[in-house]
Amino acid sequence: QVYARPAIAKTGIEALLAENNFLLQDAKMTAFANEQDKRNPIYETGVDRLAGNIVASATLMNALKTAVDPRLTRIFTPSLRGGLMIGLKNGYYRNDAATYPNIQSLATPALGPVDPVYFFSAAECDFLVAEANLWYGSDAQAKSYYEMGIQASMAKFGATNNPSLYGVGGVYQYPATGFENKQSVIITQK
Repeated sequence: QVYARPAIAKTGIEALLAENNFLLQDAKMTAFANEQDKRNPIYETGVDRLAGNIVASATLMNALKTAVDPRLTRIFTPSLRGGLMIGLKNGYYRNDAATYPNIQSLATPALGPVDPVYFFSAAECDFLVAEANLWYGSDAQAKSYYEMGIQASMAKFGATNNPSLYGVGGVYQYPATGFENKQSVIITQK
């Protein structure tokens, strides 16, 4: 909207920022039981019935590995064959078939039968508010919501919060300059 209808987007986003009535906790469904047809539906189909049908993206996997991000082992489970954290390059399964002899050679999402289904997470909301502030609010608020989003994401995945990741010199540090640089880090975390 900021490109297609900038005046309308600006007015609407500024009104939302002024209202300051944002999601403070995850909007999720938790009414699952560890019984067939009562489990998390993604687990039920993607893990229990079609194991290996959903695999890790190499893009996300490699970014988390490079950052030594504690969420890595909370988001992905090592491959069934070889126990490795290998992701599939998006769109390359047929091309890389020799590298991945079967789908079980790739890491899969770490998902349990009673894990919640998230409609909208508090972390995602924080990143959206950070981006809105970057466009039409305060850069200090953008930075603050960006860091709160990382903290909320760590909590969501049960990872220990590590402020050195987004603090001064950290791999996720909020850039001091450059609108595009700031937008890029927010969107990457989102």
